[in-house]
Order: sequence, then structure tokens, then C-alpha cells
Amino acid sequence: MRYAMVLSTPNHAGSDPVVAQRLLREVLANPETLLPAERALAFLQLQQVDRQQSLQADVRRLQQGAERNANERIAQLTRRLTTESEENNRLKKALADAQAKLDAIANIEGSSNNRRTPPPEGRKP
Repeated sequence: MRYAMVLSTPNHAGSDPVVAQRLLREVLANPETLLPAERALAFLQLQQVDRQQSLQADVRRLQQGAERNANERIAQLTRRLTTESEENNRLKKALADAQAKLDAIANIEGSSNNRRTPPPEGRKP
């Protein structure tokens, strides 16, 4: 029982709650080997170890859930970034095409203005 008590001590260097649970259950399975106070102490210690194990399982479950949520959020943001990047590239291409068209129109207008002959003197255009 003493060994089980040491193993069930949280933050103890040799703590092993799983082994402590097993040993405490074995001790409690033979109540005739213990004094009433020892049985009560073993029972209370087993309850405490059970609660600790349950809480640690909850912590692991919550951590896994948080990690899963974070990974899903990262994946969602990555997809959104990819979509936005593709849209940005599409818009840049559309802008370059529109700029090329404007430049072509400006060149045509410039050529058209250069081809016009000046009106003869005395005439107004």
C-alpha cells in the first residue's frame, strides 16, 4: 500500500498513476489485510487517482480538439489565401491587358494626330 501511495503522488519523480490504480485496487480487493483507517485511506487515494486520470484524459482530449481545430483553421486560411492569390493574379492580368489596350489606343490616336495635315493658310479647319 505504501508503494501505491508513493506512485499515486502527483509531481513525484516516480509517479505512475496507472500502476498506483492497479495496486490500490488489489489492496482494496483484500480488505481483511488492512485496518479500517488504511482501507479508507486507500479508497480515498484511489478516488483521487481516478479523478486525476479522468482530468488528464479530458486535458488530452481538449488539447487534441484544439489542435484539430487549429489545423482545420490553418487549412481553411490556406485555401482562402490560395483563392485570393489566384484572384489577385487574374486581376493583375486583366489590368495588364486593359493597360495594353489603352496604350494601343493612345498610339493609334497619336498616329492619327500626326497624319493630319495642317489646313492650308487662310482656311480654318
